[in-house]
Amino acid sequence: MNGRYVLIVDDNLIARAILKNIFNKEFDILEAENGKIGLDFVCKYGESIAVILLDLVMPEMDGYEFLAEIKKRNMLSLIPVIVVSADSDSSIESNILDQGASDMIATPIEPNIVKRRVENVISANNYRHNLEAMTKSLSSEIEQSNSMIVDTLCSIIEQRNLESGQHIKRIRSFTDIILRYLAENCDDVNLDENMIDCISRASTLHDIGKIVIPDSILNKPSRLTAEEFEVMKSHSVEGANIIRKLSFIRQKNYLEYAWQIAMYHHERWDGKGYPEGLSGDAIPLCAQAVSIADVYDALTTHRVYKPVIPHQKAVVMILNGECGAFSEQMKRALRAVAPKFEELSGMFRDGRVPKSFDFEKSASSNDDVLDEAFRSDYYKYVTSLQIIDGYVFEVDYDSRVYKLVYPNKSPFLNLHACADFYKDTCAFVENFIHPDDQSGLLEQLKTDMHLIVAGHNVHSSCEARMRLSEQEEYKRYVFSQIRIDMQSVEQHKSLVVIRETDDEKPCGTESCVVRDIEDIQSSLAEFNGIGVSCDMLYEVLRRERDILFGFNIDTGSIAFDSRNEELFASGVPGTIHELFEGNRLSVHPDDVPVFMDMLEKIMLGELSGSVELRVMSRRGDYVRLYGEAFPLLTEGVVSHVVLALKTSYR
Repeated sequence: MNGRYVLIVDDNLIARAILKNIFNKEFDILEAENGKIGLDFVCKYGESIAVILLDLVMPEMDGYEFLAEIKKRNMLSLIPVIVVSADSDSSIESNILDQGASDMIATPIEPNIVKRRVENVISANNYRHNLEAMTKSLSSEIEQSNSMIVDTLCSIIEQRNLESGQHIKRIRSFTDIILRYLAENCDDVNLDENMIDCISRASTLHDIGKIVIPDSILNKPSRLTAEEFEVMKSHSVEGANIIRKLSFIRQKNYLEYAWQIAMYHHERWDGKGYPEGLSGDAIPLCAQAVSIADVYDALTTHRVYKPVIPHQKAVVMILNGECGAFSEQMKRALRAVAPKFEELSGMFRDGRVPKSFDFEKSASSNDDVLDEAFRSDYYKYVTSLQIIDGYVFEVDYDSRVYKLVYPNKSPFLNLHACADFYKDTCAFVENFIHPDDQSGLLEQLKTDMHLIVAGHNVHSSCEARMRLSEQEEYKRYVFSQIRIDMQSVEQHKSLVVIRETDDEKPCGTESCVVRDIEDIQSSLAEFNGIGVSCDMLYEVLRRERDILFGFNIDTGSIAFDSRNEELFASGVPGTIHELFEGNRLSVHPDDVPVFMDMLEKIMLGELSGSVELRVMSRRGDYVRLYGEAFPLLTEGVVSHVVLALKTSYR
């Protein structure tokens, strides 16, 4: 039972005493001698009240008036009400049940019966709320999964189509602005907040059909031939067909808007558009809004086939019909919102991060590469984190709300509440971080928070000893925080990554041995089809592991990146053959069978999952290598195997 209190609202002192005696062992009792006092208790304690036991006949505010008041305040759905009355008239019972009461108990009361019926009502109410919470949580997870899929599809379009990196963000914003103007100023347009949001989100898929258009046509720098233009025009129908296949997305309104937009955003008011030559109001309003937004964006940004046209000239061209016909309603809307379009065009200009999102220059060019990936490929980054051991939280510093994004389950059970991140973290640090490390971790957290809220880039790292229960020993963890861009430039969000690290690390591990790393980078570009850019994935692996070995199965060549040159006691191996013949890694005798089996699996492209072995360093001691092996696909066939390994001298 979730509630702590039972509220008894009755002007009869003896009746209140009898009911109090039944429930005071399991609940705290609140007593009110009339409905007005009872209403004050409801406002003060809210959902902490498990049930209200209500009399009907009372001074000042009777039971009927009390029921009407809490119903008006939407409290009946949260707190069940049971009427306790001497009047057993069936019409009265029917009336109070219609008013929202959960049950009616006739007096004189039988304690055991009353207790059981009240417990049943409370249990049913708790079950309903738990079911609603589970449904809401499941819907949220499904929506997040759907958003990830849509974001990935949109990213694929951006990467293939050279027209713009910020194009999709601008179209969504332009569409939202146009629709809001229409909703506020046009009586014949029926648009509510949910519809505007749904259409704006759906607009991001307007060009999804360009996935099937050949690069030679999609990015041709000169005018298309008639035949090529017919192929290009097919992206509307192809996009609509792709969206129909997204039936697993359960947001039917969203899918219907996305289908209409993809299909009809090149139709024109005079019937001279494509693919069906629709005219006038036969063109869905959502497609009209995206259409005028798309034309404006095409004019005011650089494309492979045209230079940038200034804002004012672009608006005039559209209003004069030089870019196809639009309704008078749409043209009035464009004329009214043109200043907002110009402002957004500057904010989301290609190749520019808004001033509030300018990043401080990092000393490392590799950091710049990875930070850029974080800004543009958040979901892909989360996907790539699944290849390392760690826990990832997303924090919104505007609301201080946080959530665990990877993995789905973790030992951090008390950090799943989606409550105040800083407050909960302070409590967590106090209970689970080693006393000597608490101040340093909290200071780093506070510094990061101030920098992120101020709009600065953050990529911090702090080590601290942590244990998750009093029975465990402290282990050393690295707490990292990275600023990310989540759709809106006004948001201040970050990823907090918690990873266990070695207790001891040898000196000199920062020196690097690198050879043919381009081979690893190029092969990582096909990393099991998850769509992560090779630079980003390479940097993620490189930061998390001390050594990367890339094996080309066809040629047998080895590419590697190592920050521990102590390992190569017998020289750097160049091919898998050298490892077979000379055991250039000087593997521990007990691990030789494992090592040979590993090499055979590499040559067959079958090595995957965890790997571990010991090799001799130049100092003569054995170093433990452990980590993961990843088969990499090229055109659906394993072409490389990459080992991402850490070192331990323990």
